[in-house]
Amino acid sequence: MLKKNNLIDLSIIIPVYNISEELLLLTKNAIDSLAESIYPSGITKELIIIDNASILGVDYLAEKADIYIRNNKNLGYAAAVNQGFL
Repeated sequence: MLKKNNLIDLSIIIPVYNISEELLLLTKNAIDSLAESIYPSGITKELIIIDNASILGVDYLAEKADIYIRNNKNLGYAAAVNQGFL
């Protein structure tokens, strides 16, 4: 839900590349915990997932994302984070 001025209070950018099951579980837990913490506060947030051409599935993250960008090749961490700002 956006505020009247349509500004987001918090943008969370998560670049991923071939995320392991263990890391996927940790990331999922972090996203769920963050959502539970932020929801009652009234802070508006957006979750941006940048997929750097993963072969392994990131379906859960794509479903949770407000914005999901899939690159055709691995652009690297810095480029992926920068994409989230654009």
